Amino acid sequence: MAHPLYTAARQAAGRILSHNDDLGFDNTSQALGAIIQHGDWQHRWEVEGPDAVAVLETFRAAHLIFHPGSRNLILTLANGSPGPLGELKAPIH
Repeated sequence: MAHPLYTAARQAAGRILSHNDDLGFDNTSQALGAIIQHGDWQHRWEVEGPDAVAVLETFRAAHLIFHPGSRNLILTLANGSPGPLGELKAPIH
């Protein structure tokens, strides 16, 4: 079973991507995979909506945290405030 913070981040990211035509992919799962795979995703695809970039960055961070091999990560917005899900931390595996 997925961690509740990961599930919340994935659902929020899925809503953002659905509203942004799944970045041109066939479905939301493919778009989520692209966000995970490409650290430069913001330069590859444009997203619209309040906090869209922050939500997708939170999802990307949550994916890295809640999957094996993740390292400690504290996600903050550009202004230094916590991201939409606050601080996400995980131990180094």
